[in-house]
Amino acid sequence: MATKKISSAWLNWLGMGLILVAIILIIWFFLRGQTITSGGHPDPVSNDTLNCKNVGMLYPYFSYDESEDKKIEVNIIFSDNVINSISLMADLKYNNEAKVKQSSDINQIALSKSLNNAGLDESSLSAKYSNTGDGFRMSIYATSEKLTTVTKKFFLISDNSKSVEAYEKSYTDQGFTCVLKDNNQ
Repeated sequence: MATKKISSAWLNWLGMGLILVAIILIIWFFLRGQTITSGGHPDPVSNDTLNCKNVGMLYPYFSYDESEDKKIEVNIIFSDNVINSISLMADLKYNNEAKVKQSSDINQIALSKSLNNAGLDESSLSAKYSNTGDGFRMSIYATSEKLTTVTKKFFLISDNSKSVEAYEKSYTDQGFTCVLKDNNQ
């Protein structure tokens, strides 16, 4: 009887070992396949930002200016030399609160009228207005899909601007100082 128990235990261990070896061989069989990659990597996308500033220029769609200081700043983001988005911010600084309020009221109405005359509303260019304590600030923004012949004029660019260089030239011709930054570095 003792030998039956020993040979039975030995057979159980042998059976478990064979099952374990079979599982390992099955896993090895499925893992030994080849991974094939075809094609190549796409060319890297070039992202540039053009920042243009003009200190002393009044935004042409404003009608009130008794400011002590003014500035227009434009930021354009390009992907592979094609415009992705554009924003413009116009700042007017004043020496008293009454002028800030008057500038805010009059210039918001002036821009709104200009947009309406062009067939647009303020939401077309995401127009935002704020009083900064000592000044009035207006900002507009558009993605490439919203840039048309009509909307481009509110960003102070000519319709023929198509490349980074053309946008930069358009702004420098108007007295802006521009800096091009390569965002890939």
